[in-house]
Amino acid sequence: MLIHSNTGSGGAAADGLGVAAMPTSSRAQTEVIRELQAISGKRYVSPYGVAQIYSTLNDKEQTYKWLETAYRDRAVWMSYLAVDPVFDSIRSEARFRDLLRRVGLLA
Repeated sequence: MLIHSNTGSGGAAADGLGVAAMPTSSRAQTEVIRELQAISGKRYVSPYGVAQIYSTLNDKEQTYKWLETAYRDRAVWMSYLAVDPVFDSIRSEARFRDLLRRVGLLA
């Protein structure tokens, strides 16, 4: 597994910073992922934040993989899933709506 995905604290800062500071070049984006891998060996990295980063990279499979991990981990950030603009590109997909339903954000 790329990033440790256990419950704990400390993920909030990494979540917002990862997306807000995401570089535009693919080389720099790869470096962000490597840095997250290194950090995850020392402290909790939120799988929701990892999903946000993969979403900005337009990698749907990795986005869904990490959203599923966040769901299984009961990540607190999942409560923002329905309104997080990072996921606008997949919002209309059946997989996304199913995840919203399981989280309790879609009736």
